Amino acid sequence: MIGGTASAPDPIVVLNVNDEAAARYTIGRMLKRAGFVVEEASSGAEALSLVQRKPDVVVLDVKLPDISGFEVCERIKGDPRTASVGVLLTSAAFVSTDKRVQGLEGGADGYLVQPAEAVELVATVKALVRIRRAEEERTKLLARLREQEERLRMALVAADLGTWRLELPDGPYTRDATLNRLLGLPAEATAHPFSEMLARIHPEDRARVEENLRRAVATASLYEEEYRVVHADGAVRWVRDRGRVLHDAGGGPTVVTGTLVDVDDQRRAQASAKFLADATSLLGASLEVRGAMQALAD
Repeated sequence: MIGGTASAPDPIVVLNVNDEAAARYTIGRMLKRAGFVVEEASSGAEALSLVQRKPDVVVLDVKLPDISGFEVCERIKGDPRTASVGVLLTSAAFVSTDKRVQGLEGGADGYLVQPAEAVELVATVKALVRIRRAEEERTKLLARLREQEERLRMALVAADLGTWRLELPDGPYTRDATLNRLLGLPAEATAHPFSEMLARIHPEDRARVEENLRRAVATASLYEEEYRVVHADGAVRWVRDRGRVLHDAGGGPTVVTGTLVDVDDQRRAQASAKFLADATSLLGASLEVRGAMQALAD
């Protein structure tokens, strides 16, 4: 880390649940020696209360005096507030296959037969922590992705940009609602063969657009074109189309994705500005000629 020291990782917190004091002490000692922060409970009710603090893992004995470990596990996993907490069931009495299956199907993340070696207990807890933290990181990344997608959506709406995606080699060609609206179609997402989009391009521009898109795919270059599209009512509009070719791990092209924007008004404004500049220039030249002729006449 530049300009400072890296922060220490969060300590691993384990809730150790066992009604037998000797067994609770032994397991707690193993966990503390491994560097874990250990909290303890001697009943199912106490465990359900302490689990609201969100420990990383609950080491939960199956045989408890008030509520069975199976039921405690099901409650932990059934509560959205604690469902992500890892649960490791342990038992010296319920060791048959059907009991282990019952625990795992009830939501437990692991089932350890007691007495267990310290190394096995610690390794299992660490594995459950890795799983939990990886899932938490995945959840954070998904939230960030959704946020970025929403920002992108808002930016596209603000810019009145339509988006499209062409699966290679044969389609489909999908368009979002904005792009369809820009093409004079109902504002809803659609998927068609690419030939359907080509048919909407002005005949004088169609071959050029298709060839330049093929060249972009073949050379892995950016695709950019301005061309005319023909609406169903016969209206002709200029659009600017940009796309990027995406590739698989082997480098082969798989998808072209891009944006399209209507530039017809912009092109008309540019044409009007050019006409006005040309007309002004011609008028100036005409006035100069008239002035010269008047001078000769005088």
